[in-house]
Amino acid sequence: MKSVTVFHNPKAGDQAHSKKELVALIERHGYECRYYSTKKKGYKNFKKDTDLIVAAGGDGTVGKVLKRLKTRKLANKIPVVVFPLGTANNISKSLDIKAELPKQIEGWEAAEAKQFDLVRTSGDVSSVCFESIGFGAFTELIKRMKSSKKQLRPQDKLKFTLAQLGEVVATYQAKEASIIVDQKQYSGKFIWIEMMNICSIGPNIIFSPKADASDGMLNVVLIQEDQRSELLAAIERKINGIEPDFAFKSLNAAKVDIHFEDTSLHVDDQVIDMGKPIDLSVAVDAGVFTFLI
Repeated sequence: MKSVTVFHNPKAGDQAHSKKELVALIERHGYECRYYSTKKKGYKNFKKDTDLIVAAGGDGTVGKVLKRLKTRKLANKIPVVVFPLGTANNISKSLDIKAELPKQIEGWEAAEAKQFDLVRTSGDVSSVCFESIGFGAFTELIKRMKSSKKQLRPQDKLKFTLAQLGEVVATYQAKEASIIVDQKQYSGKFIWIEMMNICSIGPNIIFSPKADASDGMLNVVLIQEDQRSELLAAIERKINGIEPDFAFKSLNAAKVDIHFEDTSLHVDDQVIDMGKPIDLSVAVDAGVFTFLI
């Protein structure tokens, strides 16, 4: 009998899946199941004698699991499955995971393995990333959402976040930046710079349709000051349920060097405030993780 280790955020999304339900569902399909809550410190010291890891939660939960696998030198040694129980679930969407949980489990034996890249930074910030790294408006949005006390149902949170993004984009003061993408330089005043590992960001915005977390490349999106009205129109269409075409300049790159005249950036959902203009190098380690889809 194969063993499965579940890492679960019981607070994710609408909190519809309990520990008892998840364990019973997996065991019903003939697997041994070991459970850890990512809300408790013990999950970091999980037993590594397992055949499969399940990340049950949103993007933050998936990130925690991948980071822990990397720290314990288990990346690519144990395959990972995602149960998308969060609000945005951008990582699972990038992996094209659509099946309900029972159907997912039924398909594990015949599942396709897909490699997933790790993005790392050096310079003023040394970190790792699974979704995206960016400067400007989206960093300000994360700050605003983390400080918000508004209690929302999951189905309302995405629309509220989009509305907040529109307000941020309308007021954010463009900053000077110099970006070197595979030795070619781009300079100007930007309201948003994003280096994407996956195709969507935040409230399910398909911000970089060409981004593929298995190709060993970043997709770099550059939005300059004179594109503000175009971006606001795209956000408004998204709020109204019309999937917008975010047709902004994007570049494929194995390595990016950037100088940005603002004091903060985001790495996935974490905001880092440096207190000074930022110099950063961003690169990709290809195929570090394996997902089953």
